Amino acid sequence: MSGAAWSFVGAVLKEPVEIYRALHINAIDVLALPGFLLDSDKIIENPSHTALTIKELGVPVVNLMFNFAVNFSDRALNQEITSNSVVVTLDNRAHNPYLVASGLAGPSTPMPWFGNKKLIIQFA
Repeated sequence: MSGAAWSFVGAVLKEPVEIYRALHINAIDVLALPGFLLDSDKIIENPSHTALTIKELGVPVVNLMFNFAVNFSDRALNQEITSNSVVVTLDNRAHNPYLVASGLAGPSTPMPWFGNKKLIIQFA
């Protein structure tokens, strides 16, 4: 069984860890979002405290998914929605070698679920 196939949220980090242990999953992925249980803004303010909190769980963290904002539109510097396209300009924090290499900022991508509008991603 893969832990990636399961998602649990508790009032404190220890609750989902105990659920994973009951399922014999001995490692976790952690998602950090502003204003959520593991707050990415608080990680930035005091990374040592967050590291200690996670270490006290006594379970290895396989992945830490860190988001600077809750919504995609909050992370984008600019977005423009027209009748036939959505243009998203990502801020400088998003301009890293992985995103550049992915080709996301290349040709537009049709979105059938959004009236066939074309998604255009560019960097600031």
